[in-house]
Amino acid sequence: PDPAELVRRAEDGGAAVSSAGTGGGAPQPRGTPRAEAPISAPRPAPSRVTAQSAPDTAPKAMRDEAPETAPVFSPVPRDFEALVALVAEKREAILHANLSNMVHVVRYEPGMLEFRPAAQAPKNLAGQLQALLTQWTGRRWMVSVSNQEGAATLRQQAQSNETRLRQETAEHPMVKAVKLVFPDASIVAVRERPQPGAPETPADPDEASEE
Repeated sequence: PDPAELVRRAEDGGAAVSSAGTGGGAPQPRGTPRAEAPISAPRPAPSRVTAQSAPDTAPKAMRDEAPETAPVFSPVPRDFEALVALVAEKREAILHANLSNMVHVVRYEPGMLEFRPAAQAPKNLAGQLQALLTQWTGRRWMVSVSNQEGAATLRQQAQSNETRLRQETAEHPMVKAVKLVFPDASIVAVRERPQPGAPETPADPDEASEE
């Protein structure tokens, strides 16, 4: 019987209750003192709390990721020619063409450029150049438009230099001697001799021949 029934029987003078674990002995006669085992409700097992570190659920790619490195900036161009060379190095072909053909430099300092744009120049040329230079060099630039005349464009300067070289070459004694032997010969291309230590520009096969 359940514990409540045993208690009721004990109070009513019923059958004796065997002690726990006896395995069923002979019944005791009535009136004999009974040895009753204390009855108690089963106690729940105490909960055990084990402290342990939370599992690392971060993806392995994030755990193995190297710390971020500082960005590498390009040196600030010392002059406008170096600035245009930096634009070519960054593969901004359209911007490079605009700077070479449509920009008349009024004033240049590292971090500052003032120029007069040609009539065909894009309206956002100054803003685009300022944003890219700031991004590439890590230094804030000021690029502004001026109404002053400014210098010739890089393209105009290159053409003027080529014309001057052709005139000087035509007056060279060796060239004059060649013209006496080959009257129909003409100067196709002229290149300046590179400075000591400077890489020599490879010759263009189309420009190396004489007519």
